[in-house]
Amino acid sequence: YHLPQVASLEVLTQLPQLTTLSLDNLPQVASLEVLTQLPQLTSLSLYNLPQVASLEVLTQLPSLKELELVSMPEISTLSESMRERVKVVIR
Repeated sequence: YHLPQVASLEVLTQLPQLTTLSLDNLPQVASLEVLTQLPQLTSLSLYNLPQVASLEVLTQLPSLKELELVSMPEISTLSESMRERVKVVIR
């Protein structure tokens, strides 16, 4: 799906079976909390979400196996448990 520039990702709650998601250039989005409503999500790519400062919420995604972070300067660390169970690529 291609979302226009939005401040909220609430529309994603309508897609609980979603397995792959790429969020790109959403400068108004500050929280990824809505992703907890996507229990089947296995692959997530985050590109240029400058307002997102924490990925802690992603620890609540039981199926997540791959995480790609591109141009996410506010993210400085990922928990050790996250790195152990998820393949993380940072660019």
